[in-house]
Amino acid sequence: MPPDAAEHTDAAIDALPITCDYNEKNDTTNDTVFGFGIAEPSSVSLTATSTICGKLDAGHFDAGRQNTDVDSFVISVPAASPVLVYLSGAGVETFGSVRLAIRGVNNTVDERGVFVGSLAVTSAVLPAGQYEITVASFNSAAAMSAVPYKVTVMVDAPGRCGKAAAPANYTEAHESTMPGKGGDNDVIEVVYGASRVATATQKADAPEDTGITVQADMKYRITGDSGTFQPSPQSWGDSLMDREVYEVKMGPVTNQLSLRLNWIGSTADFDVLVFPAGFFGELGAAVKVANSDDEFFTMATATSGSYWILVAAKDGATGQPIPYDLTLCGSAVQP
Repeated sequence: MPPDAAEHTDAAIDALPITCDYNEKNDTTNDTVFGFGIAEPSSVSLTATSTICGKLDAGHFDAGRQNTDVDSFVISVPAASPVLVYLSGAGVETFGSVRLAIRGVNNTVDERGVFVGSLAVTSAVLPAGQYEITVASFNSAAAMSAVPYKVTVMVDAPGRCGKAAAPANYTEAHESTMPGKGGDNDVIEVVYGASRVATATQKADAPEDTGITVQADMKYRITGDSGTFQPSPQSWGDSLMDREVYEVKMGPVTNQLSLRLNWIGSTADFDVLVFPAGFFGELGAAVKVANSDDEFFTMATATSGSYWILVAAKDGATGQPIPYDLTLCGSAVQP
């Protein structure tokens, strides 16, 4: 079926200011992750698009953690708002991994993004308060020189990438009905703990090839049903019940993907996680703890890249089979 037209989300960020509203001042003391530092109080208050400039500096390399630098900044949010946070900068892509996070100083908000291609992005709905934005870089060797970056914080459009209403572009098709076997489309086992650990399932599974190529400014719909299958054998210790993995591809200019998961009823807590096709390093996820409809997040993607999307209900869900809708929205942004 033809995809819906999605909302244009790149207009504001295409016109970002060249200079920043706040510039990093305390590189030696703003590592709040490994260095027991203090986040820099910035002048940023989320009333309009604002920017923070910093550097992934040389001279901080921690060989044990392969960490090259961590910078943290505090921003203020005067009124509850949905937000997008971007990280960009020429040369940032040369590090092995660069991660972006926004965490509540006095609440439980904790959203993260991974730098892919030319940017990192994360989305959140923020109550009024103070928030810590952290940029952390990792590499197998010390950086030879500092790499400048820019963090952009902007108000997001409420309800962006709303639930798709058009007929499904793809419907789950490879679920097994053999008792105790689980789905042939499980592919990924995820154990929740202090951090989530993803590995391959212990049986011959394959992702469902949706045939979807996510184009910029377009919307797509995937539908499926979550069943009662449990991992077999139980010794897997997986934190999810029936799992479905779908493969999608990005279009030639699509470097941002938003995902919205909706389901029927209040007897299950669904999560959605995204991985690069063929690998198990999580790139993005919506994993709020609630037996209520609507999981949503935004992540960076590589143009023309392929991704595996895992949809599953957490252990303890009842009322299966439970129908769900997964909405995908592509964007081309230029931070």
